[in-house]
Amino acid sequence: MKALKRRFKMKALNRLIFLRTIIFILLGFSLFTMWSFAPSSALAEAKVDFKVANYHPPAFVTQQDILDPWSKMVQERTGGKVKFTHYTGGSLVGARDIYSAAVKGLSDISHGYTGHTPGRFPLAEVVSLPFLGIKTALHGSRVVWALYEKFPEIQAEFDDVHCLWLVTHEPFVFHTKKPIRSVEDFKGMKIRVPGSYATYLKIIGATPVTMPGSEAYMALQKGIIEGNTGDWTQLHTYKQQEVTDYTTVVHFITGPFFVVMNKEKYESLSPEVRSIIDELSGKWGVEFAGKAWNMREKEYYDEAKGKPGRELIYFSEEETKKLKDRFADTYDEWVKAQEAKGLPGREIFEETIKLIAETPSD
Repeated sequence: MKALKRRFKMKALNRLIFLRTIIFILLGFSLFTMWSFAPSSALAEAKVDFKVANYHPPAFVTQQDILDPWSKMVQERTGGKVKFTHYTGGSLVGARDIYSAAVKGLSDISHGYTGHTPGRFPLAEVVSLPFLGIKTALHGSRVVWALYEKFPEIQAEFDDVHCLWLVTHEPFVFHTKKPIRSVEDFKGMKIRVPGSYATYLKIIGATPVTMPGSEAYMALQKGIIEGNTGDWTQLHTYKQQEVTDYTTVVHFITGPFFVVMNKEKYESLSPEVRSIIDELSGKWGVEFAGKAWNMREKEYYDEAKGKPGRELIYFSEEETKKLKDRFADTYDEWVKAQEAKGLPGREIFEETIKLIAETPSD
């Protein structure tokens, strides 16, 4: 009887040991599974992927000299915790919708141009008024960013995104199929221009045709337009030297590009990643991007100057004055238009003129 009881106790003990073993195995497997498949904060950060939209092609300065090296720097600084997928040439969204893409989260980061969305950024486009005296891309970039930092009304124009930086191109010149040697030569000429600046072409007697610079080659080739107002990148990257023979150098207008991030995406970043992005944007981004533009604009100007068959035309002082005189009322009209909306137009315009005079151009 005692032997039977001992056997019973042994069986019970063995069953208990077996059950405990199974529980430990299952618990260990569960912990392993959780560790392997439920990401830690570090693993979650490693999966942050920024979709970057840029309507310019891969070989354009905004991509090859700005966005590509910038994203590489951010990647390296974060130890690979983020990565960037670039959609160039409008493959994700076109020039006119690229800002709203960042607002809606279709893109995480958008590089676009205020001139393609007329009326949306009137205060930031103060630097786009004709013949203000902006000398280079870096000059204009420093001016527009200083204005952005000083005036909350300009910041409010970008309030639905996180603004990384603003940058301008070199002032526009005219690339045309026939020569423009005087103000009168503009009369009736069909010239491509970003939408925001169509009025300025009408003032000099030209017929504005609004479209992104990427569409100008075909329009020139087909005779839809006779010229394009743009910077020197238009000749090189968009190959418009093949469909135009003349460039009239008058430093007409410039305009702001923006690099903006979807607000929710920015706010979802870890403090470490956000700190690195903050450090590599703002004034740092303005200097970085503005210097890249200066470098390429000079390179492409030198290339155009040495191109067989291309004539660079420089207006005489008399013709330049006649051209500028056409815009005698434009500045006051811009100020009045902003103040009619309750915005500080006069203060912003006067600060712009002051900054242009005081800010280094290189």
